[in-house]
Amino acid sequence: AGWQSRCDMTEAVRALLLDGHLVDVGDLVLHDAGMDVRHPTHELTRAAAALRARRTTLARKAPWPLSIDGLAALRGIGPVAEDKPVRIKGKRVDPEDDEAYPPYANDADPWKAHFAEIDALLDRTSKVLAGETPLPKSRSHLVYDPDQDEAENEDLWLDVVKRTSSWPAIAAAAVAWNAWLDLNLYTRLPWHGLIMAAAILR
Repeated sequence: AGWQSRCDMTEAVRALLLDGHLVDVGDLVLHDAGMDVRHPTHELTRAAAALRARRTTLARKAPWPLSIDGLAALRGIGPVAEDKPVRIKGKRVDPEDDEAYPPYANDADPWKAHFAEIDALLDRTSKVLAGETPLPKSRSHLVYDPDQDEAENEDLWLDVVKRTSSWPAIAAAAVAWNAWLDLNLYTRLPWHGLIMAAAILR
């Protein structure tokens, strides 16, 4: 376990190094333990994200990281949870309308519904931290290229992985990583391709 932890730390730092960012492994160790000696830099938080993604792929069985669900969970995006409350803006509730109020409004314990909402929020948060339910994220056109169809690129890359699945592991990982770079997948997460190549090797 200690050797694996050291490898995870080292590989996360090297993934950032290949992208041109130098991160000290000691700073990453302290940051991972919640014992930062200084304010975390942008590069350090990216290295921590790479470390979390690497650990997540190790914790889940082999087919999961190389799937649409796995890619979405590792990126931290995905569909909105069904139990997420929907707020309607600009609509006032009529105080005379009894049906407009939830059934717990006049209950003996008015805090019961509030605690239930908190419990549901904690449950969703636990699933997100475990990598099961990705959080939705809005994509700004100021940051992302609107002409780039990442869903199509994901399908093309997964097709490459499928077609090379019977190849020797090193060749399959090399071709998959090269295809990842050619398709320019996830430009803000350049280290993600290395984690996928490592998953193919495993």
